Amino acid sequence: KTSQTSYPTHYLKPNNLEQDPEDWWNGVKSGIYQILKETQNSKISKLSITGIACCGHSPTLVCVDRQGEILRPAIIWQDSRAFKEVKYIKERLKEEFYTSIMTSPLTPSSRIAKLIWLKNNEPNAMKKVYAILEPKDYINYKLTGEYKTSFLSGRDFVDVRTGKVHSKFLNMLEIPESIIPKTIPSYSIIGNTTKSLEDEIGLPKGIPVIAGEMDSITSIVGTGITKKNMCYNISGTSEIIGISIDQQVNLSRTKKQPYFSYPFYNN
Repeated sequence: KTSQTSYPTHYLKPNNLEQDPEDWWNGVKSGIYQILKETQNSKISKLSITGIACCGHSPTLVCVDRQGEILRPAIIWQDSRAFKEVKYIKERLKEEFYTSIMTSPLTPSSRIAKLIWLKNNEPNAMKKVYAILEPKDYINYKLTGEYKTSFLSGRDFVDVRTGKVHSKFLNMLEIPESIIPKTIPSYSIIGNTTKSLEDEIGLPKGIPVIAGEMDSITSIVGTGITKKNMCYNISGTSEIIGISIDQQVNLSRTKKQPYFSYPFYNN
């Protein structure tokens, strides 16, 4: 069974693109409700649901307060307003330092650049930030009440191999470490669905929710790329062409072309 719904992208100034996370959540609730409704007359029982996993676009900045309320619209992956912040990071930190941390080039789309833009331009909102999330993380929070993210989704802020926060990096940029949610492997369980969802849309309480991953990663896995030197092409809102290799590429070799390194580890 499948269900789909649409939601708008808000085009503000040139290069400023935002979405309302509540639109995502309302779409998820509507989809789950419709699927559960359709299965009522089938042999499939909602009690047979063994788990839920989400994916979502990235890099997108979602900011919530201590109560889990959205502080501002999400600054989505296509947004490129933070060009001044990229320059600031490059001037403040040595290239060898930030390229040793980040697994993709530092661009205005990077969440660290967007977060510094928020700090510079919307300081009142920044002061209220309790956690920064990705779209899938926000949906997972609404499903479970837990603030957690996957290693790769935290890639601007944590070591993608271990999930350990890059404290020195954040301190040098005056970003509080406390707003980085706990990071876990994408296959790990974040928590379980809540009683309130059972009351609202009929989704049984206690279903395990998996951390999940960004849409590009799940798409790559879906292509069946499992061996070295296998290539893939994913067409959508963006175009992703890649090859599977057994080591991470040095970012200093990728200045002329956009490059994203998606490391997979057997841990």
